[in-house]
Amino acid sequence: MFVKYFKVYVIDLPKKIPPDAKLRIKFIHREGVNHEIKWVTDESYQSSFYYKEGSLNDGFRDVSTGHFSCWKYKTLAASKNDLAKFKKDWGTKKLKKIRMVRVIGIIDSLCAYLAIRAVLVNEFGLKHIYDGFPFCKIFKVK
Repeated sequence: MFVKYFKVYVIDLPKKIPPDAKLRIKFIHREGVNHEIKWVTDESYQSSFYYKEGSLNDGFRDVSTGHFSCWKYKTLAASKNDLAKFKKDWGTKKLKKIRMVRVIGIIDSLCAYLAIRAVLVNEFGLKHIYDGFPFCKIFKVK
């Protein structure tokens, strides 16, 4: 399926991203029993911007800034259902940090990468990175 829907949750918004920073994405797969005593699996993507800081004499260290979480959905109805559950559990205050993005692509990790970049450029005003156009469209969360 080429059309995927991503829920992007901005945990920590980067204030300044250096030009040599790389956006790294990590796939996380969890399994377990939920509160309804049913076996569930949770697949998400965690990402941050990483860059090196320091000097040649003192040595370099890896620094991360900005943290994001992404969840993939196959249909728009499934994503809206999950947003309704999130709104019921956490309220509308936490809903301000969530953006829904429709992405056209094949590889899930690349689609998550494009969804995060689209949210950063279109919603938070970062202009020096690629925004994923024409593959991404952001939906308003109500």
